[in-house]
Amino acid sequence: MTPPELNRRTRSFLGLRQGRASPPRPLLPLALTFAGLVTAACSPGGPGLGAEGESGLGNGDPAAAGKLTLTVVAARQARSAAGYDRLEVRVRLANPVGGAPISLDPARFSVKTTDGVLRTGTTGPSFWVDGSPCAAATALDGDAATECLLLFDTNFKLPSELRYQAPLNAGDKRTANVAFAVEPCSSCGNLTCTYFDRDPANCGSCGTTLGHEGTCSGGKLTCHDAGKAACLNNGLAVCTDLQFDARNCGSCGNAASGCENGKPWCPPGNTSYSSVTGWKCADFQRDPRNCGAAGRSCTLAASSGGAEFCSAGKCGVAVSYPLTTNVELVDCKGMCSGLGLTCRSIVISVYEHTTGHSCEYMTTLSSFDSARATCECTE
Repeated sequence: MTPPELNRRTRSFLGLRQGRASPPRPLLPLALTFAGLVTAACSPGGPGLGAEGESGLGNGDPAAAGKLTLTVVAARQARSAAGYDRLEVRVRLANPVGGAPISLDPARFSVKTTDGVLRTGTTGPSFWVDGSPCAAATALDGDAATECLLLFDTNFKLPSELRYQAPLNAGDKRTANVAFAVEPCSSCGNLTCTYFDRDPANCGSCGTTLGHEGTCSGGKLTCHDAGKAACLNNGLAVCTDLQFDARNCGSCGNAASGCENGKPWCPPGNTSYSSVTGWKCADFQRDPRNCGAAGRSCTLAASSGGAEFCSAGKCGVAVSYPLTTNVELVDCKGMCSGLGLTCRSIVISVYEHTTGHSCEYMTTLSSFDSARATCECTE
């Protein structure tokens, strides 16, 4: 080829005509001049929930151009000792502006497990992850994103990567992948993998359950009956009415002698009070453990050797001793004064017969056998 001819052909290829330059034609990437598709490498996100990855670009078809973004929103494992093993994953797939519509067919998704096997997505009932199932009949248009739920049989292998492949028969060969890890679980009985935040049979801890009466949300039991609350009675979860349950009056664990409209109820003559074991009822006028006020115990017996009592809201002690003669002065006034107390009365008893007297009394008994005098002293 002569130089002028070469120069003429070169100028023609570059779009030069008679010394004038026309706009150059864009040069295609070298990889796209081959038949088929050369897909760019994916960029997986870091492992863990919320990990995000992008796709390669496509085969040069403008309708298919644009990177897909794949995100793992939640991933949990459902396993039992009986051989059940299912991975539940909620994914988010985003199709950019100008992207061709893509299918949410579960078969377009796959999980790579630690043994290197790719496992195709399916649908079905889920236990641990909420969401609408991914469906083949659903198309995701360009400039749109959606979330859906996938299930995978992983054969007791841990997943390492989630992948998506656009439908090949539509001429769209975009892919996306993302690395992720399963949320850690706990073991209870024959369940080798369970989650305390929503397991109705193990809510918050192994064995904590309401049975058919309620469910579990956020690790807390919830009763199906909105008018009842879930409480633990001696470690057993029950649904109860806090308005009338004496063991849970107004709130769980708030025990009372009686309960009405969420408040402790006591019989006439008694007053309700709060103790370390819940609400109680007591007669503050006569109860030696709550004499005059809640929790005020009478302790006079320790120093006198007598029997404690509470009268008119004041602590007292009854000191008894045997009479030794038929005629004897019983001076309870002096005895009570010696204890720092005030004499209330004297009680003389002979066998089954008792009589009350003033604080200084001269006995005149026909027989002093089994006769006793009791001095009642009060604060």
